[in-house]
Amino acid sequence: MPKRAIYRRNKEILASILKYHVVPDKVTSKDVKTIQAPTLNGKTLDIVVDGEKVTVNGATIEKVYIEGSDSVVHVIDKVVTP
Repeated sequence: MPKRAIYRRNKEILASILKYHVVPDKVTSKDVKTIQAPTLNGKTLDIVVDGEKVTVNGATIEKVYIEGSDSVVHVIDKVVTP
């Protein structure tokens, strides 16, 4: 396989992983409940609330509600993959 094709494929995989970390709706920590949330890559994230602990596909949310100009970021402790 030509290097260009490999690079393009790796770029597609990386884009898919990054889009898997983005939910199109603004979700604050107050809104979080046990749900399946759609992502920008078309798959879903399993969000589980267990008391004070919230996980996303097994990754623990470590920091919540970092607000940007048009988004909200929640920091998780590992990369989740589709």
